[in-house]
Amino acid sequence: MKSLAIAQLGILLLLATPVMRVLFSALGFMREGDRTYIVITLLVLATLLTSAFAL
Repeated sequence: MKSLAIAQLGILLLLATPVMRVLFSALGFMREGDRTYIVITLLVLATLLTSAFAL
């Protein structure tokens, strides 16, 4: 059972990595005040989250 938990943790980390990158990018664009890239980045984040929870 321990090996299953480790595998599940690895899969969770693989799914979380792109979401966190996009989230941090959105925060960076918010600090810069670049509204166009904020909107685009939030659309990408919404797409990632939708596809992750649609499984």
